Amino acid sequence: MNKNIIAMLLYFLAALLFLLYVFIKTPTVLAGCIILIIAVIYSRMNKKSS
Repeated sequence: MNKNIIAMLLYFLAALLFLLYVFIKTPTVLAGCIILIIAVIYSRMNKKSS
C-alpha cells in the first residue's frame, strides 16, 4: 500500500507543479511533463517489482 500512496503523491505533486508552471511561464510546462513521465515510470517499476 505504501508504494501506491507514494505513486498517488507523485501524480498529485506533478499535477500541482504543472498547473503552477502553466500560470507562471509556459516553457516550464516541460518540467511538469518530465515529472509526470517519471511518476508513470516509477509506478510501472513498482508494479513489476511487486
